Amino acid sequence: MRKLNDKGDVKESDLKSAGFDGNTETLSLAYAKYFMHELDKYKELRNTSHYLDYDVAAKIG
Repeated sequence: MRKLNDKGDVKESDLKSAGFDGNTETLSLAYAKYFMHELDKYKELRNTSHYLDYDVAAKIG
């Protein structure tokens, strides 16, 4: 991972994902689920109240 020398106009909101629409972006959603669970990455994003929609979908799927 590289660090930015000039953070300039980068805002926190520029770095956040709006997520995926499970109805129209299923490949992206499937990849994110694979990346988080099969590759065991980003454990800090699992089972939190901040990501309730994902947590519910993960338990169902």
